[in-house]
Amino acid sequence: MIKTMSRIGLGVVLTAAMAVSASAQNLDFKPVSFKIISGTLGTPGDILMKKVWNDMAGQTGGKVSVRVQSRTELGLKGPEVYRMAKLGVAEVSSTAMQYAGGDLPYNDGVDITGLITDMETGRKVADAWLPYIKKNTTEKVGVELLGLFPIVAQVVWCAVPISGIDDLKGKKVRVSGVALGKLINGLGAVATTIGFREVVPSLQRKVIDCAVTGTTSGNLNKWPEVATHLYPLVTGWAFQGVYANKKWWAGLEANARKFITDTFTAMYEEGWERAGLETNHGIWCSVGDKRCDVNVPLKPLKKFNLKLVKKSSSDQDKVSRVAEKVVLPDFAKRCGKACATDWNNSVGKILGVKAVAP
Repeated sequence: MIKTMSRIGLGVVLTAAMAVSASAQNLDFKPVSFKIISGTLGTPGDILMKKVWNDMAGQTGGKVSVRVQSRTELGLKGPEVYRMAKLGVAEVSSTAMQYAGGDLPYNDGVDITGLITDMETGRKVADAWLPYIKKNTTEKVGVELLGLFPIVAQVVWCAVPISGIDDLKGKKVRVSGVALGKLINGLGAVATTIGFREVVPSLQRKVIDCAVTGTTSGNLNKWPEVATHLYPLVTGWAFQGVYANKKWWAGLEANARKFITDTFTAMYEEGWERAGLETNHGIWCSVGDKRCDVNVPLKPLKKFNLKLVKKSSSDQDKVSRVAEKVVLPDFAKRCGKACATDWNNSVGKILGVKAVAP
């Protein structure tokens, strides 16, 4: 199964620990009230954000009041979400890093689609690249990037029979961003951009053959009701960025800013631990594996009996080769020479590859 971080057991107790720690923190600041826009409704990032902040607000005796709504509930598309923090529509917003990649190509450097296939490497890459993204975000769009965390492995769900990577050739595959589209095209498939909520009816009507999303995201959103095959080919980890309105953030009292920072930091840690913990259970529960524990995620999974497509090491190696030859050069071109140099001096050294900008 997919290799994950070794500390996966810790994640299930982090939320409780965070709630207990609220009473021990310095709450010597004026009451703070703010809004958060989370990711797609019903996905792990949205569920985690709501759980953490709803619990935390209750632990502060009203000192911190937070309203969390998903972008789906507000009718927003992915690329619009981080801009809501910039405009002050919400003080904080969270969205997939790749959704903001058009405005902020540095974002794509944290998870070059197809290059990071395990959580341990992903953590090293995120730690190395985060300072560069933060600096670029502040300079380019004037919002504060507070941090980032992964969701779960992004894998392939199909409503047609497949037995391996070669069977993806010619298939219409739903993707969520430009980089993933280039990877899918590089594998011989036809990348198609479709909104998350449109995937189930599109698979049902045979508009598309397959789609890519997280192992738990698909399960929680009824993809197994229309899909027939689950192929655990890792294409990425759907890193989520958390953005704050710069003026609001700077205007907070020091103790309030520290309290919010500490709460988000603990949430990121839980995000990392849950990404490892939930990745395999999302697969196991979707294919009827006896190791499935539906109660591992914050929102219980359902048991299904999809066909698990065996993934060979050569399959994942092929993904990495396409990523290096197609996705990485495109990232370097969009991000620029200075960005490519930064990436090579940090992430590139970890992955052992080099980005070359024209």
